[in-house]
Amino acid sequence: MIIESLLPRPIGSDAVNEQVTLKNRGSVTLSMAGWVLRDDNGKIWKLSSLGDLNPGESKTIRRNGMAMRLKDGGDTVSLISPDGAKKDEFQYQSSQEGVLISTGH
Repeated sequence: MIIESLLPRPIGSDAVNEQVTLKNRGSVTLSMAGWVLRDDNGKIWKLSSLGDLNPGESKTIRRNGMAMRLKDGGDTVSLISPDGAKKDEFQYQSSQEGVLISTGH
């Protein structure tokens, strides 16, 4: 499981429209129950609402009022599995309104 892209400066409300896309690069279907995205301040987005991700599948989650925010001037976002292990991490330095940042994975 990897962080594929993020949108820190969406058109419209950041609190609602910020988004992160995840991709299952493994060979088995993964339930997103218990998975979270976490920033350097320890704030999170719960990922359970994504359901299952099949091998090769990508899904996007929007902030929709969750505590963690994607800072416009840069941030580090970690993907944490249900057992607390960091499975991926992405750091960005800046953002532009309406422009997706690809992690390059």
